[in-house]
Amino acid sequence: AFLKPFLPTQIEAEELAAIVSQVVESTGANSPKDTGRVMGAIMKDYKGRVDSKMVKDLVAKALN
Repeated sequence: AFLKPFLPTQIEAEELAAIVSQVVESTGANSPKDTGRVMGAIMKDYKGRVDSKMVKDLVAKALN
């Protein structure tokens, strides 16, 4: 609780889903084999603002 004001604001689930869709489209990912490429792009651009487990789940859903 003490550190929360100092941490970056987390991206909400709806916004994250839109980001995943955009990155999947921009990278041309079309199969589960492309998960790493999509995850890498998102984690690089939004480091500290997203939950990696949530990103992984959304990417897996988008690529299946």
